[in-house]
Amino acid sequence: MFERVFKYPLPIHGSVHSLPTGAKLVSIGAQGNDIFMWLRVNPVTPERAYEFYVAGTGWELPPEACQHVLGSVHLANGEVYHVFSVGDL
Repeated sequence: MFERVFKYPLPIHGSVHSLPTGAKLVSIGAQGNDIFMWLRVNPVTPERAYEFYVAGTGWELPPEACQHVLGSVHLANGEVYHVFSVGDL
């Protein structure tokens, strides 16, 4: 089966997504004032839990929640947020 790119929402603070194993980051971005990630996935691959953390500039970062930086996002309202994965993506 061919891989596909899908869009997933990222709420501020923590979130867990059930995603196909082996998901690969394409992009982190904003649409309006909402944060999203686009991932390249094989939709028939078994899923597993992936955990993410979103923090604003100047916020305290819990060390266990910020193991890998995925990117930063500038929202339409001028706020800037930073996206981390807890564990590998």
